[in-house]
Amino acid sequence: MKTVKMNKKAQAGYGISWIYKLVLIVAITSGIVFTVLSHYSKNMDVREMESAVLSQKLARCVAPNGIVDEFSDSAVRKCIPIDDKNIYINASLKEDILQFGDDYFSKLCETMEQGVKITKYPSCNRFNYMVLDRGKAEKLVVFIAINKADTNL
Repeated sequence: MKTVKMNKKAQAGYGISWIYKLVLIVAITSGIVFTVLSHYSKNMDVREMESAVLSQKLARCVAPNGIVDEFSDSAVRKCIPIDDKNIYINASLKEDILQFGDDYFSKLCETMEQGVKITKYPSCNRFNYMVLDRGKAEKLVVFIAINKADTNL
């Protein structure tokens, strides 16, 4: 076998091209890693969206097509799986009130409204829906407090 000898200028050019290739690979890899890390390291609080979805499900469950069918604890529990440990739901229609979950979260929401600073606060949201109950327009008020601060942030 014959070995090919390179002159010194060719060897220098070959080494410089490898340095250039290495710098390009490092730059591209760093850009990809930085982009992925910056995207996935952001904390997003999805509790407000979760409470909006829950309130819509509750409104559709209680009043399909906007007409009150059945406003009871059992009807709501059939439609919506409610985690009693991390969620508090208060739905009121006229004088009827349905409550699910831990009442402690509603008290935390009240103290937050008064200006008390809390480190792991629940997400407190109130939703209003207009429904027909026995031919009359009534307001369905749904208050939801979600405390999943460890899992949803």
